[in-house]
Amino acid sequence: MTILIYTIVALYFITCAIILKGNKPSLKEVCLIGIISAMALILRCIRVPLPTGSSIALLGVLPTMLLGIVYSPQLGIISGLITAMLSIILVPGYVPVHPLQIFVEHFPALSVLGFAGIFDCSKKYKMVLGSFISIALNVLFHTVSGVLFFSQYAPSGMGAWTYSITYNLSSHGVEGILAIFILTILPIKYLKKTLGGNTNVIRENFSR
Repeated sequence: MTILIYTIVALYFITCAIILKGNKPSLKEVCLIGIISAMALILRCIRVPLPTGSSIALLGVLPTMLLGIVYSPQLGIISGLITAMLSIILVPGYVPVHPLQIFVEHFPALSVLGFAGIFDCSKKYKMVLGSFISIALNVLFHTVSGVLFFSQYAPSGMGAWTYSITYNLSSHGVEGILAIFILTILPIKYLKKTLGGNTNVIRENFSR
């Protein structure tokens, strides 16, 4: 099972490398990535406690998802990777317990948020679908990390998978659902028009 998990994670990074191949952000895009990464870091530092005993960041996933939707998934992925790297240094309690946790959880869980804009977001349901997929993958990476690195904290009689799924659905899952709800009420079309974004960049790159 462990080998399978690491193989899937490796395939994810290969997919990201293919998507980002040849992508050279302009000065405007670099500035956008910096602003969004800073916003995500600030929000990730603000924790909201939950009745379950866990806590969620104050919509720390929202900026990266918004960048992926409004501008392009590539920029969202890059911003997620930068946010993950800086979170390890700047966000309290985000220090990995094992070096491999960085590659199993931190980098993939945050960069996958950029995939929220993988579909043509001209229709709201497509944006919601892309956002739901990115959040589902985000929770999945956190859950897998929980099984690999935090199973010792599972209560007696509770399996590692059950514990990790319950914990991450009640924290990262809740945060993701709230982020999707906020995205549905934001003026996405206006933001896309203002920033000049294109959510079909991935498709265009593959069709060349």
